[in-house]
Amino acid sequence: MELKFEKYWGETNLIMSIGAVMNPRFKMKLPAFCFPTLYPIAGDFDKNLSYLANALHDLYVEYCGEDRDANKERNESSEISSSDASFMNEQRETPKGINDYESFIRESGGIVEPTKSELEEYLSEKIIIPSSKFDVLAWWKGNSAKFPILSQMASDILSIPISTVASKSTFSAGSRVIEPHRSCLKPEIVEVLLCGADWVRELYGLKKSKEDEDKEIVIHLD
Repeated sequence: MELKFEKYWGETNLIMSIGAVMNPRFKMKLPAFCFPTLYPIAGDFDKNLSYLANALHDLYVEYCGEDRDANKERNESSEISSSDASFMNEQRETPKGINDYESFIRESGGIVEPTKSELEEYLSEKIIIPSSKFDVLAWWKGNSAKFPILSQMASDILSIPISTVASKSTFSAGSRVIEPHRSCLKPEIVEVLLCGADWVRELYGLKKSKEDEDKEIVIHLD
């Protein structure tokens, strides 16, 4: 079990770590809470936490670039008729008084330009109280207008199916197929599993291990 643990958590697992950060119940609080236990060696905690933060920022920047490219393509593909263009130009003519007022507001600091990115804004907000009934994907859908880029990023990451099942477990003719907890399998299903494994081995020139050949398979049909 320790070998399996080191395989997946010996170094920071970015997909699982970023997935945790994209959950508004956890954000960076969960890695800060778990990493000292996962990486007890001095310095490893800070190193892995910094690695996670940098990877998260780089991924967000990449999504921002894709969003800009998509907007550029949409703008280039849109065609405006000459009559519509002239109408729009007329609408752009702003009265001088409005322009003067806008200049006054900007000079006096009344208009504050956004200084935080979506990612910084999301991480700076308070976390949601943990609840087992919380639907994280529904939360991101409801906040897609507030975090348009980050919500797309979150949906891509959180929808990734996570599985650690080894590929060899797909076809197994030993105790993984027939054992006390699976003894209720119908004979037809057992036959499909055994024959499928034999066909795959024949197709790819694989041989049974000596351990599998010596293994006795008992089928309980009662």
